[in-house]
Amino acid sequence: MIKISLDNGIHTLNIDKLAFGTGCFSDYADKESYFLLMDRFYENFKTFDTARSYNEWLPDGKDISEYMLGEWMNSRKNRNNVVVVTKGGFPKNLKIKKDVQNRLTKEDLQFDIDT
Repeated sequence: MIKISLDNGIHTLNIDKLAFGTGCFSDYADKESYFLLMDRFYENFKTFDTARSYNEWLPDGKDISEYMLGEWMNSRKNRNNVVVVTKGGFPKNLKIKKDVQNRLTKEDLQFDIDT
């Protein structure tokens, strides 16, 4: 598999060039289907992409992608073998433009990291 090497001078992280995107996870009722998809992907790749803001734009959108990925890793006991790529800095309800601009503070980013 093709990997990308990220080095910050202290640690080197080798990640798959192909990541499984969890943006399609929008309903807990499909949990077993999502787990099956992640199981199949995990057979060959170990990098998963997620974000707290996924699916917020849908009428009944729930930002469950991070929860679903976490439950899957917990049930499979594979957290130490998975690379999770995520994004921060997205407020709830992205409709207000000034909130998006104001969310780029160190405090807001730290809140997302700690959450």
